[in-house]
Parts: sequence; structure tokens; C-alpha cells
Amino acid sequence: MIGYLRTKLNSPYYYAVVKWKDTDGNWHRKEISTKIPIKGNNKRKAEKFCEELKRQYEEKYEYCKYTPIRDMLYSDYILLWLDNHKYNIRKSTYEGYRRAINRHIVPYFKEIGIKVEEVEPHHIKRLYSNLMAEGLSANTVKHCHANIRKSLADLVFEGVLPFNAADRVKLPRIEKYHASYYTAEQLKEVLRLAKGTNAETAIILAVYYGLRRSEICGLKWSAIDFEHKTIEIKSTAVRVTTVIREDNTKSDSSHRILALIPEVEQHLKELQAQQADDKAFCGNTYIDTDYVLRWSNGEPFLPDYISNQFAKLLKDNHMPHIRFHDLRHSFASALLAEGVSMKAVQELLGHSDFSTTANIYSHVTDDAKTQALNQISNTLRL
Repeated sequence: MIGYLRTKLNSPYYYAVVKWKDTDGNWHRKEISTKIPIKGNNKRKAEKFCEELKRQYEEKYEYCKYTPIRDMLYSDYILLWLDNHKYNIRKSTYEGYRRAINRHIVPYFKEIGIKVEEVEPHHIKRLYSNLMAEGLSANTVKHCHANIRKSLADLVFEGVLPFNAADRVKLPRIEKYHASYYTAEQLKEVLRLAKGTNAETAIILAVYYGLRRSEICGLKWSAIDFEHKTIEIKSTAVRVTTVIREDNTKSDSSHRILALIPEVEQHLKELQAQQADDKAFCGNTYIDTDYVLRWSNGEPFLPDYISNQFAKLLKDNHMPHIRFHDLRHSFASALLAEGVSMKAVQELLGHSDFSTTANIYSHVTDDAKTQALNQISNTLRL
């Protein structure tokens, strides 16, 4: 078992790294932030943190090494399961799993102290009841369920367990979210109000393209082709525990190439020129990244900043409150209201499944159905 400290570019903290080799000769690695500042006389303190982390992993590894899986505490097993899947899933997905497991699943199963082979449906039901009693949403329970079910499914597949206890648990009903929408006139007003603000570019991209916040924050200049008038959606930036920037999208269908609308092209060219001036002014202190949304020193915007600025813009101008993500819904609703096909809207939004688009925007098609029935009524009226 090896333990050492490292630093990261643009991070003020030391990071502790633990590496070890398993019985098959494969190396494993765990890295976490110590939250101990690099500045000041803090290195010895960080080294002590690293030694403690190494000791914890040595104990955990020895326990896992010599304890048959069925005899392991489930709270230990699910952490081991998560580590084993870390490199098979997207970073943002892994962080979401890790947060749900560490916050909700591990504390509960650690307290009741049951082994892997002892996990029964009633244990899982009690966890979900506890979470709901704490005021957490059914969606949070759903995320916990997904992790428990997948971890147990691996054991069933390997023949360790006879059945998956999570398959015998009913999830609480998730209330369908009814998104708020802006009309075309309200969208025009938002664009007018956003002009000259830090949120302007993000709002333009959401209104004209219906992009997700993660896609907007992950957009790079290299994905914009002014010569061929296209914009490629292929990178994302999301905040889970930390901000995760990835050079891939949520799914294959989310990776798409869209036409560069003249109004958007003009704005982006002006933004690019401004950023060139910023870089020249800052000189060597400029943080040279390829991200479109960034501060005058080159540092990329955080996803939360976009949402907060949008909410402030609406509040300051007495506009009806909607989420930033609802601009995406407003974009799709406006297209459907203008007669654009549901299939075309699906492809523009980057939904992998047509039914997803149809379910979300059923209110628009319902209005169209009512209009059609009124039309046939007028046509056949005697």
C-alpha cells in the first residue's frame, strides 16, 4: 500500500493518494481532497491526513481480501462494488452514485450491521421509508434503489445470492413534474433583459437551441465552425460534488451538430473578440481554456452561477419565475406550437427516446388535438 500527496492546477488544497495492488497484480488508486490549504505551514498536517487514509484503506483491503463476499457487511460491499465500477461509467454518473451511497445507503446499513447474504426486502423498504420520513424526494429514493439493485444484481449473476432483494421492493410513486414555460413573447423579453449581462450567452444558447445547462457550460470554441455555420454539442460540465468537465455527452443521441443561427453567430463572434482582448490584457495570468463561457481571466463559469444569475435576472425584472432548464422546455414548446414535428424536436433536444419527448410535451399535443377537434366540428357544422 502506497500513500502520497499531490497538488492540482488551480486547486488550493493538497490531495491524498492511496495506491495498492490486488492479488491478481492489478493496481487500484484512490484520491481525495484533504481540504488542507497548500499555502501556509500545512504540509505535515496533510501528510498526517494521508497516513490516516492509507491506514483506513489497509484495514479495508485486508478485510475484503480475506472475507468471502457473502460474509461481508453490505455497507462495506457496496463501497467495494462502487470502486470496481468507477472506470466503467462516466465521471458525473460515478459522482452521483458515490453521493447517494455515502449519504444514504452506507450509514443505514452500517448501523443495522447486516451481511451481504442477510439483505432482505424489508431492510430495503425500511431504508426508503426512513428517507421519505426525512423529507427526501421519491426521486432520491429511486437513485438509491438503482445502486442497491445493481450491486445485488452482480451478486445474483455471480451465484453469491439466490435472488435480488431489491426486485421485491416497490418504489414510492414519483410525482410527475409539470414544467413552467415561457411564451415566445416572454422569451423575447428575456433575451432583451439579458443583453450585456454575464448570463447573456447562456440564455441565448438555451433559448435558440434548447441546450441543457451542462451542454452550455461544456461548450468549447473548437466545437463552433464559423466557416460551415455549425455548432457541435459534444462536451458537458456538471456539478455533482465538484464540477466535472467531460469531453462527451449524456448519450450518443445527445451528441449532435446544429446549424449556426445568424443571431447566435453574431453574438459568438463578438464574444470571441472580447475574449481575445481579455487575453491580451491579462497576459501570462490568463487561464487559457477553450470554453465559451468564461470570465475575463479565462476561468470557466461554474454551472451553478448560470442558474443563479438567471434567477436574479427574472427577480430583478419582475418576470414569472422559471428554472433555467425551463428555457429548454420553452424552446421545445414554441417549436411544437409552430407545427414542427415531434421527431424533429426530439433530435434537436438530443433525447435518445421519442417517448421521452412525447411524454414531456404532451400538453402541446393535447392543445393541438383540441384545436383539431374544434376544426372538424366547424367543418361539419350544419
